[in-house]
Amino acid sequence: MKLHCLLLLSILTALPAYGDLLIIGHPDLVSTSIEPNELADIFLKRHASLAGEHGILPVNRLANSSARTLFENLVLHLSEREIKQYWLKLRFKGIRPPIVQESDEASILFIKKVPGAITYIESYTVPEGTKLLLRIEN
Repeated sequence: MKLHCLLLLSILTALPAYGDLLIIGHPDLVSTSIEPNELADIFLKRHASLAGEHGILPVNRLANSSARTLFENLVLHLSEREIKQYWLKLRFKGIRPPIVQESDEASILFIKKVPGAITYIESYTVPEGTKLLLRIEN
């Protein structure tokens, strides 16, 4: 019985801990919140700023990350194929997709250091040194 409990505990602790989708930004952002449609416009590079802000720099995660899949489904409402086609069209106009960070940790460090930067992470808690702009419950 003791062995079964230990085995169950080890399996449960090995499972990934997914949280809400948090949209976070540099702590000096004037904005205190963002609407999902504004967020989509920024990440699709339709707009480069928010009210009261000069320049917003969107930061994506790797294409195969669960956070990015969740973000694209809940905020952009586009499939992976549709997003690829969208960026292919814009690339001919000289518009490049948002920069990409490999992990939540890398994204958070980037956000803390670069004024105007915003990103998304899967978490239940807002990382210290960042500003929460939107929480999408998962």
